[in-house]
Amino acid sequence: CIGGATATFAAPGPGLRVRGRLFWWPGHGCEAVQDSNSSSSSARRLGLESALPDEQQVAVFVFRRGQCSFARKARNAGRRGAAAVIIMDFVDSQEPDAQVTSSVVAGDGDSGAWLVPTVLIGRAASEHLAAASPSQAEIEVELRWGQPRAQARLDLWLPLASSARGAAAAAELLRAMAPTARSLGDALLVRLHFRVVSAESSATLADLARHCLSALPQLCAPSGGSGLGPASSGSGAAALQEAVRQHCILRLRLDDSEGQSAASWWSYVEALSVACAGAAQPGLACSRRAMDAAGLGAARDSIERCAESQGLSFLEDDREALAWGGPDQIAVRINDWRYSGPTEARPVLRALCRGLSAPPSACAPFLPPVEEPADFALPSWMLVGLCLLAFAGGRSLRGGIVWIVFRLWRGAGGQCKRRDLKVSHAEFPSRVGPASDGFEGPGVSFRPHACSLGQAGRQTHERATGVWRGSLAAANSSVSGRLGAAAAAASLAPLLAGVVGLDGCGALADSGLSASFLRFLPSAGDEDESDALQAAELVLGRKVQSRFHLAGLHGQVLSHGGELWLSPSTDREPGFEALLRLRPLKHAPLKRESRFLVSRRGPLGITEEAWDEVPMVELPRLLRVMMSRGGDREAGAVVASDSQKYLVEEEEEMLVINCWKREEQAPKESTDAISLEQLLWCDVLRALESTAPCWEAPVPAARVRLADEGLATWQEIVEETERETAGVPEEDAPRLGSLAFLRQYAERAVLEEEVLPRLFPEGALPSSMVRVFSAELSSGGEGGAASVTAVRAPRPKSLDDLFRDGADFRKPSQWISSNQGQVSDPLLRHELTSVLLLSETTGFLVAFHCLQAIDPCSL
Repeated sequence: CIGGATATFAAPGPGLRVRGRLFWWPGHGCEAVQDSNSSSSSARRLGLESALPDEQQVAVFVFRRGQCSFARKARNAGRRGAAAVIIMDFVDSQEPDAQVTSSVVAGDGDSGAWLVPTVLIGRAASEHLAAASPSQAEIEVELRWGQPRAQARLDLWLPLASSARGAAAAAELLRAMAPTARSLGDALLVRLHFRVVSAESSATLADLARHCLSALPQLCAPSGGSGLGPASSGSGAAALQEAVRQHCILRLRLDDSEGQSAASWWSYVEALSVACAGAAQPGLACSRRAMDAAGLGAARDSIERCAESQGLSFLEDDREALAWGGPDQIAVRINDWRYSGPTEARPVLRALCRGLSAPPSACAPFLPPVEEPADFALPSWMLVGLCLLAFAGGRSLRGGIVWIVFRLWRGAGGQCKRRDLKVSHAEFPSRVGPASDGFEGPGVSFRPHACSLGQAGRQTHERATGVWRGSLAAANSSVSGRLGAAAAAASLAPLLAGVVGLDGCGALADSGLSASFLRFLPSAGDEDESDALQAAELVLGRKVQSRFHLAGLHGQVLSHGGELWLSPSTDREPGFEALLRLRPLKHAPLKRESRFLVSRRGPLGITEEAWDEVPMVELPRLLRVMMSRGGDREAGAVVASDSQKYLVEEEEEMLVINCWKREEQAPKESTDAISLEQLLWCDVLRALESTAPCWEAPVPAARVRLADEGLATWQEIVEETERETAGVPEEDAPRLGSLAFLRQYAERAVLEEEVLPRLFPEGALPSSMVRVFSAELSSGGEGGAASVTAVRAPRPKSLDDLFRDGADFRKPSQWISSNQGQVSDPLLRHELTSVLLLSETTGFLVAFHCLQAIDPCSL
């Protein structure tokens, strides 16, 4: 596959493909075959008879670059029936192929007939084609345009600000596109062109001075009709100077990222429409105001130096990069294909997002949603085959196979109910609709602010996102420095409780949380955060003293990532100037919910790795333990067939065992990373979701508490030590109690055969250890969860109470509870005991979760 630069004078539409045979034209293709009637004689005169195609063939002509314009070569080939043209770069060209591919191939200003799609390829790629001479066998090629890419390329041809009609439309288009384009980041490459022309020979010196840059006749602003100068009273020279400033901002390097400079340009053009509102055209004064508003005040001198030294070069490139349309029109090209739709923000952004091979979340409003399958059906032949396989497998495998069958059957029957629950139950905290998008509280005042860090903050959106700027009052005037900053940040955290919630990690979970859960922790100062720190200092206009990140309780996964930068206030009152950024996060992949991206901090910095859930069929003895202990009552009945049968069976004890392992290959997931502790917390939620009480109700995620209980050796896991039977130190009691609880369900033989070899590396020393964690459910009154005391509806004592004489069936029955339609906490009468063993050396996690029902009479 060879890449090339497509000419603007015959830009193809999206998805166009040309497939045909290559024909080498001797020379450079500058001598034309006049028409089809004289083509044979002209071909003999030029010696091209063998190089011309038959009428039935689709021809792609190949020329060498030079001696005439690209458009003339394409026009000559089009007259002879070519479907496309490939132009090979100069033989002695020193320009890399990548630079040739990113160049703009323009025409000669003549938009006449016979122009065909034309592609310029670099010298290295040309050598491959040149090696295949016309005397060899036929060579078939296929040219494609508009293929999705990892980075979409957007070419914009904009009218100069001196043209009132075209400039207003261009400013509105850029202003509306700016928030989404900034969110795309490095996924969008912007190339800017302005409509610059040369002056006519009849232009006067006064016209050149007013409408040309530095009175140069080669760099002038066009009019809406003919000649120089705008149709309005604006100055073309001032418009050209503004065009140069925008070129410099787009090429400005605030850091090593090209996407960061593009974000600065989007912020600038967005601020320009506000700073220069009412002005005939942008001048230097309002341009500087727009730079300050976009956070480019510190880079103003660099931008103006760039305009003085490179302005002529930028405008010369614009003059040569001709495109279709008039001087007042906007031209758009996406991934080298001509965009012909309306020049409005939403259609252009939709086309951009379709040009990305992996559209980010910012493209979601512009792409059609991916509909889930309407229903899940298990074919009857598959059910019969599984039953026969279970019967033939023998007693040792019968339990595992039937357990899988029942899980599939239960999933098929309950999927519709679960989908309805997910629709009716808010995945993230619902907002009634605040009066503004700001945050106000005692000593706290934040307003939305658009800058290079992101778009202006929005709370009214389904998931709040953006940047806020404001101030925090000092919590205690006697405390200063980092302690004072931490105290000030603590006053902001409770205000985010209505915006930030808990993430269920792909499980159906209640995302509500208490304001006391949120807190701002000091950031570690990683290299990944240095770019954001520099951008924050540019926006605040001073050095940042403290930076924090938003977190919940131990292991909790939040729906948003939050960053806070604080700088001491210069006012007399003690306090801090602050910037807050909130970003919605996605932790569970859409297609594969059994894989998580985990980040770990090590000596060399932060590394990311993928952790996959291990199918329990790979650990058959643990699977049998789970089924026999009530992990699945239907499948467990196969294993324990002699159990007592009751009219109504309620599971008093449910055991769920999950295992995870680290993948050796590099992760390729497009999700946000979590920590190992957060992976454990997510595993608890997923385990609770698979139990009967939470099958049709959301898991109360706010009640799950995770605790780190220390380290354990091989011997402590498999056998009871003297310390457990004798006096146990207070700090060791939780860990030893968790290990004793584990041995109640898994015998020593099961642990030594299937668990410990995966936790401890082969040949490990007796002193090798694994980490021990535990999890439990807090009391129902914490974290905004439902109260433990539930309202009980009256119950009929006999059938006579239901069908008594004189009953009015037009009224609701008194036996129906008033809160029947409300979703209550399904685990009000249950206790959770979880033990999790984690080995970071071997990359393996095993988790035992036991959910036990509580006698309602004891409440």
